[in-house]
Amino acid sequence: MNNQNLISIATAFLTVILVSCDSKTDERNQQTENNPEQIISVVKKESTTKRLLPEFKVTEYCDREDQDTVMFYLAKFDKREPFNISVAQAKSALKIKYSVIDDCCLKYRGKASLDSVKLNLYHLKRAGNPCECFCMYEFEFVLRNTDIPDKLFINKKEVEFIQDK
Repeated sequence: MNNQNLISIATAFLTVILVSCDSKTDERNQQTENNPEQIISVVKKESTTKRLLPEFKVTEYCDREDQDTVMFYLAKFDKREPFNISVAQAKSALKIKYSVIDDCCLKYRGKASLDSVKLNLYHLKRAGNPCECFCMYEFEFVLRNTDIPDKLFINKKEVEFIQDK
């Protein structure tokens, strides 16, 4: 087989692949055009999650006298696993507190979003380099004009919570 034949075969093969891919794209576009409900459902999914602006507070327990408590909880819970989760409704605000054990010397910021049944909370590392010790961080979120959710997620993991009175 000479080079001319190989080039012809390769060109024909690539043409078949490109035409096949292009026709699948046309099929998907036609399905969406023929089914407006599909477009509406995508829009609804995107618009049902509401970003919230929480008041966020972090308390660090990193001192020498805190180390017995930190080690006690580290023996019971995995590093970065939320514990002592409490949820309380007060007037027009929802207050959520929880703790995690993590490396010392870290700074966090809080983020929250809400859809129809679940509240998503995130404590995100903002700055700092981890030190060679452990701290207990207590995070507190205050969300104005928000009711107690059916489900609570912390950093994308569903957690059980106790409702304070």
